[in-house]
Amino acid sequence: MVKVLYNPRNFNCLFSMASILLKHETEPILLMPIETQYLFDTKFQEVLSKTNFIEFENLFLNKFLPLSEISKNKFIILGLRPENKKEEAIVAKFASDFKKQITLWIDDASWKPDFYNYLRLENQNIIASSDSSCLSKLKTRGYPAPTIWLHADEALQKIDLRNQIARRYAQAMIVNQVIVNNYQNNIESEIRIFELAVKEIIDQQENFEISMLADMFIEMVAQTSILKDKFSDTHPIFRKAKKIGRPVGYLYLKNMKCNTDIKSIIKLGLEKFPWLCVVIFKLNDKKYIHAKSKFIPINDLLNSYGELEINANETLKLLSAEVVNYKIKNN
Repeated sequence: MVKVLYNPRNFNCLFSMASILLKHETEPILLMPIETQYLFDTKFQEVLSKTNFIEFENLFLNKFLPLSEISKNKFIILGLRPENKKEEAIVAKFASDFKKQITLWIDDASWKPDFYNYLRLENQNIIASSDSSCLSKLKTRGYPAPTIWLHADEALQKIDLRNQIARRYAQAMIVNQVIVNNYQNNIESEIRIFELAVKEIIDQQENFEISMLADMFIEMVAQTSILKDKFSDTHPIFRKAKKIGRPVGYLYLKNMKCNTDIKSIIKLGLEKFPWLCVVIFKLNDKKYIHAKSKFIPINDLLNSYGELEINANETLKLLSAEVVNYKIKNN
């Protein structure tokens, strides 16, 4: 059993995943989407440790394999990396616990030299560097990598939209990520789109959903450009903040399209309203609030307000109080 661990948000790995699936097409494979911080999540560990072939879907293939082969778990880890000290500890423990099963851990980012060299002493199958893509690294190890894939993969790493294949997947994945963010991070959608794109690469048949998402990209960019200039600092709740020289940019989108890039709009709005930018919008009759500040830890505050289960107006009043009363700490 080959278990492939990957981050579905890392669309740099689309062609690498396709290469891995082709290389191991005669073996039972289980794709396991995961983020580095959750490698020791209880439910994930339960699935990771299972070896009973009856629990997996590919029964037609499995029943022709000896039980001794099915019970051998091999891990290929694609594009997972430590982003901080806590995740370094997680990666180090995972690499140690599953040392014998990790046949390949490949990444296209350079890890901290001391940490990386320490892991490599234990396992030479861990290969992480920014000098080449995951697909290029796989090719040197005998994995399939057609020239057209290599060109598209290189363009995808750079978000070079001149390559038609790379443009299609970059646009589709970016739009889908925006939609997921708008709906408060439904990771299941990102997993589905990642796997649909990989299947399309292998089968060479365009998927309707991928096409639909890619076609929404230009409209999304145009909307972002227009809406960034629609912020107003005249909302009555933020009157006091404006009076003390801390104007708040406010934008209400009553009938917002699902592919409106809220995060980019707020980021651009912060150039004019660094103290606070707020967007309130409705999707499927549910109201959402997104906010950002260059000075105040707004995300933490919004999470706290969410636990209070207060309405939008009360949330705005609390945000206004934060802006008015916040004192910038000297470094």
